Amino acid sequence: MANAQTTISVGAALPQGSFGDKTATSYALLNPNGTTGAAAIGLHVGLKQQFALPIQGLSLMGTVDFMYNTLSDSLKSSTTVGNVTYSNYINVPVMVGLNYQLDISSLAIYAEAGLGVNARFISKYEGNINIAGLISATGTFTYDPAFTFAYQFGAGIKMNSLILGVNYYVLGAAPVKGDIHASTNLLGLATDFEDVSMGDLTPGFLSLRVGFTF
Repeated sequence: MANAQTTISVGAALPQGSFGDKTATSYALLNPNGTTGAAAIGLHVGLKQQFALPIQGLSLMGTVDFMYNTLSDSLKSSTTVGNVTYSNYINVPVMVGLNYQLDISSLAIYAEAGLGVNARFISKYEGNINIAGLISATGTFTYDPAFTFAYQFGAGIKMNSLILGVNYYVLGAAPVKGDIHASTNLLGLATDFEDVSMGDLTPGFLSLRVGFTF
């Protein structure tokens, strides 16, 4: 491996664990006791920078990844009431770690691991909202970003400048919080609810991707 190399990759972000669970009754974005994310298979774009270390095959790496997921169709079909704009997920983990590459004839295999911080963003939900189990409303839930400890590990094959890889990401648990602006059934008044807490969300991914190194 050269003293420094850059890899750009793209692939599928497959939600794992509770993040991909489609249980509507435990949906974390609208249920205070919810833990499921109902995320659909999404897009993963990654950038990795490596710097060779004195040990043969070992390098220090820094990574920035972008995962985009919509909600699953099954969750939407089970919860649709009226005209609803559903939320989407964006996760941006930034990590540092180690990569070990073993050259075998015309190709190489590698294994890597990293840890760092994930920034989680959730787009607005617009539609019907039940507040505290008592007040039905039509309005907008604007979610706060969350920052959590994250880690990943993976392996892959390198053929010249082409890389095929698989990585597993655990992006940390954080409560879902935000503000609601709603027109409630209480005399038809428009009401704001600030710092509303819903369930806990733990994004996890299995990433399958192809990359190019230069």
